[in-house]
Amino acid sequence: MSNGFPDAPVTSLAVDPKNPDTVYAATFTNGVLKTIDGGQSWNAMNTGLTNLAAIGVVVDPNNSSTVYAQTQSTGGFFKIPTAARVGHPLIWDSPLIK
Repeated sequence: MSNGFPDAPVTSLAVDPKNPDTVYAATFTNGVLKTIDGGQSWNAMNTGLTNLAAIGVVVDPNNSSTVYAQTQSTGGFFKIPTAARVGHPLIWDSPLIK
């Protein structure tokens, strides 16, 4: 885990269509991680998620600042409207769908 990526099963990857160095990874045990340097370093972005068993992540193709994640079971479907903004807090909105 020298680059911040845990030894965890990846369930989904999403690449920012406007910046291919920005990638989001949904993991089954560590929530959602983000890299802005093509995978050289990763940071967790789990504030607001109610379950760290993330099973899906997508970038809005019309607005790459908006990212969606789905968590297993009763976690729900979450939206983070400011994911691509540097220096902006990465806090998931309340579940859109449970």
